[in-house]
Amino acid sequence: MKTSLYRVLLPSKYVLVFEEVKRYLPDAYRTPQAFLALLTNGTTLSFELGDFQGAFWLTDVFVGWKAGIHIVLWQKELFGRSAEAKQVIRELMHFYSLQRLEAFIPITMRSAGRYAERCGFKMEGILRQATIYDGVMTDMVAYSVIRGEE
Repeated sequence: MKTSLYRVLLPSKYVLVFEEVKRYLPDAYRTPQAFLALLTNGTTLSFELGDFQGAFWLTDVFVGWKAGIHIVLWQKELFGRSAEAKQVIRELMHFYSLQRLEAFIPITMRSAGRYAERCGFKMEGILRQATIYDGVMTDMVAYSVIRGEE
């Protein structure tokens, strides 16, 4: 029996996820309380990847329209599995009737941008000084995948 690459992230794992992802988070979410508030607001859906090899969450989910996606992989065996990631994206877009999925990646995280492109995202442009990482205003690269492109 084939197991799914992802499943809903249980609240009991939120703190564990925070410990794995905090170095990738903008300063505004680098406390457990702020991260927990993000994961538990009414427009965020959180998922675990593999056997706790990574996590992703959809933010600002507007069923029938769009959502933002945030992916963090901490186990290297998931890095090369972009085909499975594309399948997850297709499933999520279909299930939530999404027309658009957006990712905003700090310009300094080039490998994350390359991964997004392998997963079918297209770069749209650069948002100048859009967030703060380590106390420094940082540009974000905007990526998206549109229904039918996934």
